[in-house]
Amino acid sequence: MSTITRERAEIKSYITGFLSDSAHDNKSSDSLLANVFRIALASLEAEPIAMVVPDEMDLLTCHLDGVTKTYADGWNACRVAMLQAGNFRENKNSSTNNFREISETSTRSPITLDGWISCTERMPEKSQNVLISMNIDSEAGPLIYSARYLGGTFRRGGIAVSPGNDLRQATHWMSLPEPPQEVNQ
Repeated sequence: MSTITRERAEIKSYITGFLSDSAHDNKSSDSLLANVFRIALASLEAEPIAMVVPDEMDLLTCHLDGVTKTYADGWNACRVAMLQAGNFRENKNSSTNNFREISETSTRSPITLDGWISCTERMPEKSQNVLISMNIDSEAGPLIYSARYLGGTFRRGGIAVSPGNDLRQATHWMSLPEPPQEVNQ
């Protein structure tokens, strides 16, 4: 076994104790349970089939332009997150806690965690000023503009932008952030 956590050690000792009891041989009524425990014990002791976390990507292994540098940064951020996740009880998203109801999965809201809302999920209120993300054919990625929603289209100055997933259409929108408040002392 490559890593032994306290949880795994407790499970392994329980299974080993169960299987070493002579009452749980192949002829007992619990033989199916004993076979399940044998399979579980084998999976606890098995090494991973392949590396779970990818190797770090540096700028020598990718091209030195803006897109691939951003790709390498994203790759490495994902790698760091995978390494930090671990198998700890305190991690609410850990595989041992996936049965819990957590706020990220208990909502039916179409709002993404970063505040962008897909135009296919929900549209803003009429006459609301918002930020829109436009789908364009560019390596630089989507463009973000301020616009006003008029009920069927977004108005950006003198240009009407329709919602959708085609080129030059608004794919996502976000409410404008609140202006800073003056602090009176």
